[in-house]
Amino acid sequence: MSIVLRSVAIAAALTVLVGDITSPDADIVTGAAVAEIEVAMLESPRASVEPAPQPEPPSIPKRELECLALNIYHEARSEPKTGQIAVAAVTLNRVQSTIFPDSVCAVVKQGGPRLHRCQFSWYCDGKSDEPTERRAWDKARDLAYRSLLGAFDDPTGGATHYHANYVDPHWAAVYEPTVQLGRHHFYRSTALPSLQVALAESTSSVN
Repeated sequence: MSIVLRSVAIAAALTVLVGDITSPDADIVTGAAVAEIEVAMLESPRASVEPAPQPEPPSIPKRELECLALNIYHEARSEPKTGQIAVAAVTLNRVQSTIFPDSVCAVVKQGGPRLHRCQFSWYCDGKSDEPTERRAWDKARDLAYRSLLGAFDDPTGGATHYHANYVDPHWAAVYEPTVQLGRHHFYRSTALPSLQVALAESTSSVN
């Protein structure tokens, strides 16, 4: 039975119930009408709303994600969210520059694991790089993933360097200071564009 016919049947049955209740055969008709209503209601399709298909999340190379997350975790896990995003931004800005390696992992590991030769001190301090604080690591991975997708504006103004506020490196005089976020001072080279490009939108890898 079509939806239209079922609707007509239901309407007719209701008319009988309401309008013909004084008929000698009212009890018989009423019983039949109720039966018809029940059958029609059981057969009529229930309205349903199909969920809209969700797009697949962009694919990020696992190795690049891990390297960026480790850099955020070791360099800035005690910093507020903006400070952690800033470390990610510096890493990505280096990837996009012409004077640093062109992948996330190569930027993070530049200089190798020998003491005082690496760019990020945690990588060559001789200690284990395995994260031990689960919540901080989960947050670092989330921020790394979203940074690689270009979800954040660069809070550093295109910085490629930074240092903690308790040190005074000699190279700081060579670069242009941009901003201080948390315990870190950020700098950029005037020869480099202040632009952060996401891995998902670029042929280059990201830190």
